Amino acid sequence: MNKSIAAILAVVILMLAGGVVAVIKRNLTLPSTTNIPTPELISPVPSGTPTQIPTTNIVDTLNELGAFRYSVAAIKLSNLNSALSDGGNYTIFAPTDDAVAKLFNNQPSLPRTTAEINKIVGYHVVSGKTTSTDLLKSPILKTLEGQSLTIKISSMSATVNNAQIIDVDIPASNGVIHVIDSVLIPPK
Repeated sequence: MNKSIAAILAVVILMLAGGVVAVIKRNLTLPSTTNIPTPELISPVPSGTPTQIPTTNIVDTLNELGAFRYSVAAIKLSNLNSALSDGGNYTIFAPTDDAVAKLFNNQPSLPRTTAEINKIVGYHVVSGKTTSTDLLKSPILKTLEGQSLTIKISSMSATVNNAQIIDVDIPASNGVIHVIDSVLIPPK
């Protein structure tokens, strides 16, 4: 079984099994998509144990993680920068730098205008905090761009549209981040 899916399933199973919360011990620098939490990195913490409240917003958290330079740059160029930096409650499916590089290598026409960047960034963001447990309950999510994303979870993978979800529930003061291995391109 894919290690990232095993980690996601282990977290979900732990969370659903009688009030146990899972804490993922993650390396905050994700140099590539191969640095994925595995089940041995997950430790159960009894319910009621205080957790640290994140103090950095989505944009700053992505920046601190170190593997999202292109995503942060796109957000800063978009009309969503202040929303994702200042307030609200959002969920972002953030492609790694490796995912963006893969797009650059495979896509002959990249977004060139602010409108195109706004559309792509908006297609990665959902209003409200949607955790991995919520993804099990609501497999269709409406994006800020206006179209929907489809979540599929099986024993072998978890995907949003055709992008594999490789890390989940990274907390930020104004929402949650899920890491994906491809850039989501909105349908025309």
